[in-house]
Amino acid sequence: MEDYSDYEITILATKHPFADALGDLEPVEDVKIDPSNLQGEFLRHSELTAAYGYLHAIAEAEERRLEYKLERLDAYLDNKIREQLKAEEEKSTEPKIRKLIISNDSYRDLRLSCIDATKAKKLLKATLLALDAKMWALQSEGADRRRIFIPPSVHEDESD
Repeated sequence: MEDYSDYEITILATKHPFADALGDLEPVEDVKIDPSNLQGEFLRHSELTAAYGYLHAIAEAEERRLEYKLERLDAYLDNKIREQLKAEEEKSTEPKIRKLIISNDSYRDLRLSCIDATKAKKLLKATLLALDAKMWALQSEGADRRRIFIPPSVHEDESD
């Protein structure tokens, strides 16, 4: 199990740890509904939504950090390759430079990390969407115990 002790959110200068909420998440199970415990499912729903929302925000930030690192590495390698080709008096074309950049091991590893980060973010987003659908299903089954009352109204005949 992953260590979540560093996960926290600061609201109005107060730190709130998320370790307890994140420790027992199971995305596949968390979006299912136990029909024998609708009230319990409804009560746990907000905790699940907050936890997955927090993880989604972390995943999105990580994706952006990696994309920024990749952009910087791309610029660094571009400059380094141009200087190297110039020193060797070899002709440099944009496709050639691009090919040398994407074949660099560090670039490849960072690009694959970006792909993994995007995947993690999208999976968390899908879980959040499934939790939204779960809430609608719970409400339609009456798990929120709301009583919907539509007061009777008199409709006048407009044909007069």
